[in-house]
Amino acid sequence: RIVRTPAHTQTRKEGNNAEAEACLNRAMALCDTYKKYDASLNVLAVRTLNDLAEIHSSRSDFSQAAECYHQALTLLGSGYDGDKLLTCSILTRLAETHAKRGSTALSRDYQKRAMALYALAKGPTAMLRFNQSQP
Repeated sequence: RIVRTPAHTQTRKEGNNAEAEACLNRAMALCDTYKKYDASLNVLAVRTLNDLAEIHSSRSDFSQAAECYHQALTLLGSGYDGDKLLTCSILTRLAETHAKRGSTALSRDYQKRAMALYALAKGPTAMLRFNQSQP
């Protein structure tokens, strides 16, 4: 079984984003190679793409970060059959990335999708509780 190692986390903490990116790219290559044998590798691939997007964002490469998030969403599918909260997280990060790129309309669209999916995952009163807890 293939598992993601903490190597990329340690190298990022040390400030070596290039090495962390290389580790994550190797993990993605393994996921692509073996996902036909193990469907659970899609979640690993999604989390790896999320980590790659964070590295790209830290370099202000928001276009590449958005591409990683879009690939992750494609792997997750609609979110209605899969992990809704993971999909919400990706949608929220994608909204933040588009906001940093200056694409406010896209950012709002992804925020709305994330909130709707969150309400579906947690129930309609979850958004009410969330909104009341915000300053």
